[in-house]
Amino acid sequence: MSKVQSPNRQHLTKKTLTSRRRSFVLDIGRWTFDIGLLLVFCATGAFAQDNRCVLKLGDLPDAPELFGFRPGQTTLQIKTRLPRAAIGKENELGISKMNVSPDFDPLMDKSTLQGVRTLSIDFLDGRVSSLWFGYDNTFKWKTVADFVRGISRSLNLPDAWQPWKTRGQQLKCADFELTVTFVAEGPSFHLVDENAEQTVNARRQAAEEP
Repeated sequence: MSKVQSPNRQHLTKKTLTSRRRSFVLDIGRWTFDIGLLLVFCATGAFAQDNRCVLKLGDLPDAPELFGFRPGQTTLQIKTRLPRAAIGKENELGISKMNVSPDFDPLMDKSTLQGVRTLSIDFLDGRVSSLWFGYDNTFKWKTVADFVRGISRSLNLPDAWQPWKTRGQQLKCADFELTVTFVAEGPSFHLVDENAEQTVNARRQAAEEP
């Protein structure tokens, strides 16, 4: 003899099934939402990873805007290029400096630094550790944005520049850092060897220890 469920039990069974269906739908919705968030996170992380600069100084090609100068060159190589420029005395940390202003040296061949107002070079242990170019108003790139686009093409840099201070842009790579700002009449460009900077900081810290 088949068992007949009471109306109350049938009602409870339907209610339970409906509740379970709703719970299942909600679980599916939450699962779909979580998967969606995970996919977005993964895509964002992959983009950020692909967008960072992993280049090293040795990867950089020679760019005409840097006139053949690059970190790692010796003082002799620099003096061969700029025989009239004086290199300062090396300090206790191994740092020496050179400053060149083509417009203020009537005997200098300005064609070797066309469009450059000032060139400052830092040396560590007799090798270039930092280059700073200040360009004048005749230089082909007139704004920070133009300079960033142009130097990125010349040096094969990724589009990973970040805002720096008020008007500048900065790019940090594996072992070097680039900064573009606007000074006086034109853009300025700073290229720093980060390994050299770390060496200087370590020496400075060691010198300050009792």
